[in-house]
Amino acid sequence: MGLEGSFATHYWAVVKRLLNNGIIFEGRERQGAKDIVNSSLNYAYGVLYSHVLNAVLKAGLNPMAGFLHSYQPQKPVLIYDMIEEFRPMVADRAILTLLRRGERIEQEDDGLLATESRKKIAKAVHGRMSGEVDFYGRKRTIETVIREQAVNVKKHISGAYRYRPFLSRW
Repeated sequence: MGLEGSFATHYWAVVKRLLNNGIIFEGRERQGAKDIVNSSLNYAYGVLYSHVLNAVLKAGLNPMAGFLHSYQPQKPVLIYDMIEEFRPMVADRAILTLLRRGERIEQEDDGLLATESRKKIAKAVHGRMSGEVDFYGRKRTIETVIREQAVNVKKHISGAYRYRPFLSRW
């Protein structure tokens, strides 16, 4: 856990440097985020979570039974485990691209993202999901890789396969 926290500190420091156009980002905030960057990331992660949850359920896995994150009542910890492979290249990259291009992301008075901003973020995440990557020597959409990785987790649990995480490149 210490290594993950240390890496996260460095990762978000780099993200902060990548932002421009006067965008303020003091660091990663998960719950109750009030700034545009964290609110956008949280929303993008929610869109990605739904895709990973769908893949896990279609593979016949129990989303409550994880292996990296410890059991938390009423929490789909397997989704938290699996999303780690895809968050940077799907959600983080979609948000960084929008913000670096100067796309307008707006919040309502209550701090929540405006409807048009949510639509823009969802479209960007879905666009990343349909992008192709090299996966075991074959071109696959990221959406397909997520589904295949959920099946691979199931095979790993049964002892028929040694799970290998998907490693992405920016």
